[in-house]
Amino acid sequence: MFVTYKVISAGVVVRPVDPRGTFRSCPGSGHIDTRNRSTRDDFRGVSCGLAGPADYFAAIDIGRRAVCHVAGDAA
Repeated sequence: MFVTYKVISAGVVVRPVDPRGTFRSCPGSGHIDTRNRSTRDDFRGVSCGLAGPADYFAAIDIGRRAVCHVAGDAA
């Protein structure tokens, strides 16, 4: 993938993570429910009401998974 090549050439560590389920996981409460993402672009946590751009919240979840992956490597 071109992006991976570019970041590695810039000295950035790449940690692949499994993105499955990130579209339905609430970064505020951790609640996982398909109803959290009512439309392609909108996210609203059914358990806590956290709302915003769906892709932004999915990116937060992917970032957290990457951090957990790195922490697991260090253990």
